Amino acid sequence: MSNVPETSVTKSQALEIYDEDVSYRDVARAYIEAEFPNILGDSISSENGTLHEALSLLSDNQIDRLLESLSYTYRMNGVFHAVTDTSYEWLDIKLPIGSLTLTGTKPHINDIVYSDEIRNSPTAFAKYLVDYFNKYPDPSEDPAGLNEFRPKSDLDQILSAPVLTAERDGRIEMIDGIHRVVTSVILGAISIRAYAAIPNGKESLSMKGDSTFLTLRLLYEQATDDEARNHIFQTCLILARASTDGANAIKTYWIDHARNGTIEEAGKSLLSALLD
Repeated sequence: MSNVPETSVTKSQALEIYDEDVSYRDVARAYIEAEFPNILGDSISSENGTLHEALSLLSDNQIDRLLESLSYTYRMNGVFHAVTDTSYEWLDIKLPIGSLTLTGTKPHINDIVYSDEIRNSPTAFAKYLVDYFNKYPDPSEDPAGLNEFRPKSDLDQILSAPVLTAERDGRIEMIDGIHRVVTSVILGAISIRAYAAIPNGKESLSMKGDSTFLTLRLLYEQATDDEARNHIFQTCLILARASTDGANAIKTYWIDHARNGTIEEAGKSLLSALLD
């Protein structure tokens, strides 16, 4: 059952609502499906069929790890944190592009997006890009480094995957899909499908990732003095308390897969402290 408040800014802006109760793993699958072609090319298939079909066969744990690896390790962004945040509910929705607020990408692009001229507006940035591409029609001539926004696909292909947004402080901010939003405006779109995160009033906890807790265990093993081990222990405890996956990861990597009794005992102490 959805806990989306009726006062939601996102909901008030909706042109159409397709689903008011989307699971975060559906959002994760959409992000992964949109991201893989950017890495491996558009023609992706496997023995399990299309990318969409292959992702549908993965377990929840595999989806979580794939989301973690793409967001935290490959793209180095906050998508993993945002998608798994317990303080959000997710809607499948159509939004007017003019209601969206662009957020950060690369520094040289941020200088333009956050400027007084653009003010994080996707339509203003799209107009800026159209003027720029008219001035530099040859892609080999790109002094401002904006070629990544030059349309390479038709509008139907761009709009086939939902973008990700989050409602924050009364604004609908982009989490992922800035290139698709801006390019779609250049090609004439005025609305876009989004998986939209809406605050639900719950405590903000998110997954921190198996790799985080495994890394801390490896550092704990390598520590040469009690002070260093205590710092690592406390860091692990802080992260676990702010997470939805810390207890399970500690049990798996600090206890079940412990290489020696010292690590196992530290893992048990971590779990005990989490319950206090």
